[in-house]
Amino acid sequence: MAAPLRRLVVPVRSSVLSRILGRRAVPCHRWLHVSRQCCAEQWQLVSAVCLERFPVTTQPKNKIEEDFSKLMAKLELEYSHLSDHELRHLEDLHLAERRKSEEYEESDAEVVRQTAVEAEDAWDAELQTFQPASRTTEADAKNDLTSVDRKLDKKLVLLVNQKLGDKNYWVMPQRPRKEGESMRQAAEEALRELCGDKAEAAYMGNAPCGFYKYKFPKKVQDEVGAIGAKVFFFKAQLRGGQVNATGPDVDGHMWLTKDELNEYTDRSYAEHIRRFIVEL
Repeated sequence: MAAPLRRLVVPVRSSVLSRILGRRAVPCHRWLHVSRQCCAEQWQLVSAVCLERFPVTTQPKNKIEEDFSKLMAKLELEYSHLSDHELRHLEDLHLAERRKSEEYEESDAEVVRQTAVEAEDAWDAELQTFQPASRTTEADAKNDLTSVDRKLDKKLVLLVNQKLGDKNYWVMPQRPRKEGESMRQAAEEALRELCGDKAEAAYMGNAPCGFYKYKFPKKVQDEVGAIGAKVFFFKAQLRGGQVNATGPDVDGHMWLTKDELNEYTDRSYAEHIRRFIVEL
C-alpha cells in the first residue's frame, strides 16, 4: 500500500540546504533588494559614428626614406638594362656615323625621324609649362577646421559639438538606440540626424570598432532611468558630400587629425577613440 503523501515530504533544515547550495540561504527580502538594485543600474546603449576622411596625398618623406630612395635609384641605374630611350639614342649615333659616308642614301623614314635629343628637348619644354598643385590648401592657410580639404596627407575624423545633458561636448556623432533598431542602424541615423543627409558614408561592417562608457549626473539619471551610457563606435569612410552639423542638439563640426584630438575632447574620451584610429 502506498504511503500517504505527507510521509514522503521530508523537511530539510537550513543547515542541510546550505551544504547543498554551498552557501547560506539568502532571505527573500535580500533577493528583492538585489533585484531592485540591478534594475536601477541600467545602462543606456548608444551608437556613435567614427567618420574618417582618408589621406588624399602621400606624406612627405623623412630623411631615412629620402636616403633610401636615392640609394635604390642609384642601384637601379647601375644594374638595370638600357631603356628604350637609351637604345634609341644609340641608334641615332650609329645613323649619324653612316650619314658621313658618301655611299649612304637616306630613306624617307629617316628624314622625318625624331632623334632622342629632340624628344628630350620637347619633354623639357612641356615640363617648364607644368605647375604642380600645392600641398598646402586654402583651408590650411586659414586653419579652417570645418573643411575636409585640410591636411591632405593625413587622416581626418569628424567631431561634432553635441549637447549631452546640460552641456555641449566635442564627440563623434552619437545617438541612443531605439527599440527595434540594431546598433548599426542607430549609428547611421545618428549621422543623418546630426550631420544632414548630404554626407555620403560607407560603413565598414556591422561590428563596432570601439567602446566607451560614462556615467550621467544624478539629475540626468533620474530623468533617463539609467546610470550612464555605453557607447559603441562604428567605422565609416567619407565618400563625398558635405557635413551640415546644425540643429537643436548640435552646434558645429570639425575635421581633426589623430594628434589634434586631445586639444578639443576630454582626455579619457580621446584616449579611447585614438585606439581605433589607425594611421597608414
